[in-house]
Parts: sequence; structure tokens; C-alpha cells
Amino acid sequence: LREGKIESLWVQDRMWIPSSLAKRYTTVYRAPGKLTEGEKRTLELLSQGRTAEQLKDALAGIEDEFDEDEEVIAADVIRSLETKNLARVAGITEDGTHIYRARAAHERADFDHAVEGLIVSYLDYFAPGTRGRMAYDLGLDEEVLEAALTSLLKRQVVTQGYFVVGERPQYMLETDRKGIEGQV
Repeated sequence: LREGKIESLWVQDRMWIPSSLAKRYTTVYRAPGKLTEGEKRTLELLSQGRTAEQLKDALAGIEDEFDEDEEVIAADVIRSLETKNLARVAGITEDGTHIYRARAAHERADFDHAVEGLIVSYLDYFAPGTRGRMAYDLGLDEEVLEAALTSLLKRQVVTQGYFVVGERPQYMLETDRKGIEGQV
């Protein structure tokens, strides 16, 4: 974190990914929906990067519908923005406190390209895989996965077949199939 080589990503829970892959993952796993006024204000404040304590101080004087204090509001808003992948843990102070930073719009990739990248990375480690297993493991809708697989098949990045007996059609990287068949 101190070196800026990893950052947080929310996929059902906080995970840590290399910063170089952040665009791909945040594009695919960004939660849609409208932002509250508090979330919009917090995103502006997090453009500079702040600890939760600094954010609490910056939110001094605001109230929410439950009349909670600034510390609770700050924690709730940070968690909400983090689960939507609009904010991330992007650093750490000397005492171990997380520094949160907003994700800018330019920190997102093309959605279709990002999904294809996730599939290729997945198949690099977990091939062969069925469409259902990939959809489950990657948390993708079947339609989104099908469109990406179709594109990858057309470009011959991925191949489809019955590689494990008794399974449904499976997918693997074309380079892996050639390696298995001794064509490399």
C-alpha cells in the first residue's frame, strides 16, 4: 500500500489487487445506482485522499436521517462508496491507518474489454471451465459472460470443447489447448 502497488477492490468483500489491474476490475464490479448528497460530497473530499478521521472532521456539522454523529456517518459513507467501487484504500499512514481515495472516471476501462480480460485471467489459472462455473466464480451474469466468450472464441483467444469427460462444454485458452496437443 505504501508503495502504491496494491489497492482495495470490493467484490462481495474487500479484496486486494495490483493497482495495474484496478481499471479492469472496477469497471466490471462497479455497482450502479444514484449517489446520495453525502456520497457526492464525500467523493469530492476523497479526491485528495483522506483517512477516516480526516473525513470525519471534514463532515463536521452534517446530519443524517438517523441523527448519527460524524464518525458513524463517515464510516457508513466510506463503506457505501467502497462497496460501489467508487472509493478505495489507496495508501496507509505510518501508524497503519488506511487512506481512502475516490476513483476518478478515467480510472475505468471499456466494459467488454474488461470482462474479456477477467475471463482470460481466470482461464489462465482455472481451465478448463464451464460457462456456469465461470459465471459463478467471477460473479458475472450469464449474458455478459456469453457475449465475452463469443468475442474471445471469434478471435481464437479461447477454445470450446469437452476437455474433461462427463462435463458440459468447457473453455480454455487456445494456447493451452495447443500446448496439450503438442502444437506449440
